[in-house]
Amino acid sequence: MASISYTGTVSASTGLISGIDYDSLITQLTQASSGQVDILENKQLTYESRVSALQTLNLRLTSLQSAMNALNDIASNIEKTVSNTDEDAFGVSVADNAEEGTHTIKVMQLAQGSKVGAQGFADLDETSVISGDGTFQFRIGSSGTLRSINVEDGTTLEELADLINDADYGLKASIINDGSSTNPYRLVLSTTDTGLENRLIIENNDTDLNFSTTTIEAPVANAENTFDGSLAAGGSYTGSESANVLVELTSGGAIDAATFRVSFDGGLTFEDTEYTTSTDPVDIGNGLTVNFAAGTTDFANGDSFTIDVFVPELQQAKNAILRVDGVQVSRSSNTITDVLEDVTLNLFEVSESTGTITIDTSTEDVTAAIRSFVTAYNSLIAATDQLTAYDVESDTAAALFGDATTRSVQSALQSMISGGLGTDNESAYNNLGQIGITLGNDGMLTINAAELNEALEDNFDDVVKLFSAALESQSENISLSKATTAAKAGDYTIRITQAAQQAEVLSNQAIDAGGITQSETLTFTYGDEEFSIIFQEGMTLDEVIDALNEEFADQNVAMTAEESEDNPGVLRIYTTNYGSVEEFTVKSNRAGDTSSQLGIGTVKITAEGEDVAGTINGEAARGTGQLLKGNEGTDAEGLTFTITSTEPENIGTITVTMGIAQQFVSFLEDYTEASDGIIAKKIDGLNTSVDNINDQITKVQERLDNEAELLRRQFSNLELMLAQYETQMTYLQQQFSLLTTNKNK
Repeated sequence: MASISYTGTVSASTGLISGIDYDSLITQLTQASSGQVDILENKQLTYESRVSALQTLNLRLTSLQSAMNALNDIASNIEKTVSNTDEDAFGVSVADNAEEGTHTIKVMQLAQGSKVGAQGFADLDETSVISGDGTFQFRIGSSGTLRSINVEDGTTLEELADLINDADYGLKASIINDGSSTNPYRLVLSTTDTGLENRLIIENNDTDLNFSTTTIEAPVANAENTFDGSLAAGGSYTGSESANVLVELTSGGAIDAATFRVSFDGGLTFEDTEYTTSTDPVDIGNGLTVNFAAGTTDFANGDSFTIDVFVPELQQAKNAILRVDGVQVSRSSNTITDVLEDVTLNLFEVSESTGTITIDTSTEDVTAAIRSFVTAYNSLIAATDQLTAYDVESDTAAALFGDATTRSVQSALQSMISGGLGTDNESAYNNLGQIGITLGNDGMLTINAAELNEALEDNFDDVVKLFSAALESQSENISLSKATTAAKAGDYTIRITQAAQQAEVLSNQAIDAGGITQSETLTFTYGDEEFSIIFQEGMTLDEVIDALNEEFADQNVAMTAEESEDNPGVLRIYTTNYGSVEEFTVKSNRAGDTSSQLGIGTVKITAEGEDVAGTINGEAARGTGQLLKGNEGTDAEGLTFTITSTEPENIGTITVTMGIAQQFVSFLEDYTEASDGIIAKKIDGLNTSVDNINDQITKVQERLDNEAELLRRQFSNLELMLAQYETQMTYLQQQFSLLTTNKNK
C-alpha cells in the first residue's frame, strides 16, 4: 500500500484544510476572560487619577504652608524704615529693634584728625632727612602709647614715609608736591582716627624736618624778571594757614621808586595796599616783611617773586559736634552709634538748618506676606473645588469627589479662618475679619486694602500677633525661638538654674598701658584648627585685641577678643556662641604673672562653655546653648525659648499665644510631611494598589496567552486529523476507481 503523508498547518490565521479563521475563533473564545483585564485597567486608571489629584492637593497645601511659615516668622523679620530731611549733612540707618519716633539733628562740626606737614625738600629719594642716626617719636592722644621710629643716617624723605606707614601706628605719611620750583616735596602726617582724643603729639624729632614752627622759605624770582637784584623775606608770620605769597611789581624803576602789590593766595586775589620797594623791611601784612637788594638792572612792571610760607599744623584734631533733639553732643568720630539707641548717624557736612529723621516700622513685608497667604489659600480652595466636583448632567465625578481627606482639610481650614485666636485673647484683633480679610460664600478670601492698611498703621504689633506665635513676659531675658506642631498656647512658669556661658579666658592681670615689653606668641586650638599669633614688643592691649580679631576672622573661627568690661586693662578671649559644645585652648610662650606681658602663661588653658539649664512648669527642660526646650510628653513639648540671662533667674510666668499662621503650619505639617504625612501615606497606598493591579493584569494576560496557545495547538491537531482523513479518502477513491476500471475489462 502506498504511504500517506500530511503537511497541513495552522500557522496562518486560516486552516489550510478546514478553511476556519482560527485567530478570530480564539479571540472570541478568550474574549470573555479578557474582560477581567479591562476591569482591572479601569480600576488602575481610577487610582492613578486619584494619585494625580492628591499630588495637586499636596502641592497647593505645601504652597499655603510656605506662605503661613513666612507669616509665622514675620515677627523676627520686621524691618524699620527711616526718613531724613537733610541727607546732604548726614546719613542715618536703623536696626530692626530701633524705637519708632521723630528726632531733630543738626551737624555743627565734623570730627577730623590731626594733620601736620614739614618744610619742602628738593627731592624724594636722594637727600637725607637726618644727620646721623636718631628717632622720630610720637603718641596719638595725650594718654596714647609712645611710638618710636628708628631713623638711620641717609634716610630719604620717601624712606621715612615708608618707615612710618609700615609701622602701622595709626599715623599715615604722604608726600605732596606743591609745585614750587625749589623745594616742592613736603612730608604730611595724618592720624588715621579722628577726634580730640586722637591728636598727634610729636615727642622727639631727630630729623631735619620741621613740624613745629612756621617756615618762611626763601623768595624765588620769576625767570622772566627784568630786575636782577634779589628779594629777602622775614618777620613772624601770624596767619593761621600756609600761604603762597606773590609779590608783583605794579610800576618799574629803581628801588625806592618802583611799586608792588601782594597776594597771599598765589595771585588769585591781591591786597588793596600798594607798597614802595625798599632796601629796608616793608611790612606786607600777616607779620611778613620783604626788602629788596639792588642788581644791575631796575624793575619792570610785572616782575614778580614768590614766597612759600608754610604753617605745619594743616588741620587740628576736632570732635564732631551736633545737636540731637536740642541736646548738644560731642563725639570723636563722624560715625555715631551711641546717641540714639539702635540708630547710626554718619556725618557728611555742617548743616545749614536742622534736619528731621522719622523712624517707622515697615509694613511692606507684612502686607506682602498676608497677600501671599490669601493667594495661596484661594488657590487651594479653587483646586479642592475642582478636584471634588460632580457634574450632574454628565453624571461625572472628579477624582476626589467624596474623599474624606479633602473634606477634612477644607473643614479644618475654614474653621481656623473663622475661629481666629478666640475671644480670650487680649490682642486688639482676634480674627481676620477685624483687619479686613473676609471669607466669602464661595469659600474664597478677599482683602479690604484700606482696612488692612489702617490696622497695620494703628496696631502693627497686634496684626503680627494675630498671625504668628508670640510670647509675653515681664523679663527681657526670654524670647520665643520656635513653636512646632506639638506646641500649645498657654501660661508657662520658667525658672533658670544655670545661665548659658561662652567659653572664656581672662588674662591674669591688667596689661600695662605702655604695651608688652617682649614679643609673645599665643597658640590656640578651636575644633580641628590650630593656629598661632605673634605679638611684637610694644603692642598695647587695643593692638593685641585688633590682631586677635583679625586672625580669628582669617581662621574662620567663632571667637572674639576684647577688653573686659568688669576688669579694665584685662584681656578677654571668648567664643561668640554659647554652650557646652564651645571649647578652645590657649597657651603662651611667656610667663603669665607679669603685667608687662599678656598674662596667659605657658600652661595650656582649656575654656569650655555651658548650656542653659532650667525648668518649665516645674519639669526639667533641655538646654542647648542659650536654647531651652520643652521635653516630649510635657505641656511644654514643641516650645523652644531663647534665654539671655547672665545668671540664674526666676523668670516667672509667661504667656504663649499661637497665631493663625502657627495654627495653619501645625495643621498642614501633618498632611504635607514628605514621608509620613497623611497625603504621602495615602498616595503610597494608592501606588501600591496600582502596582498590585499591574501584577493581576500580568497574571490574567499570561493565563489568556496560555489558553490561546492551548487552543492553537488543539486546532493544529484538528487540522492534522482532517488532513489525514482527506488523504485516506483520496486513497480510497483511487482504489475504487481502479476496481471499476479492472471490472470493465
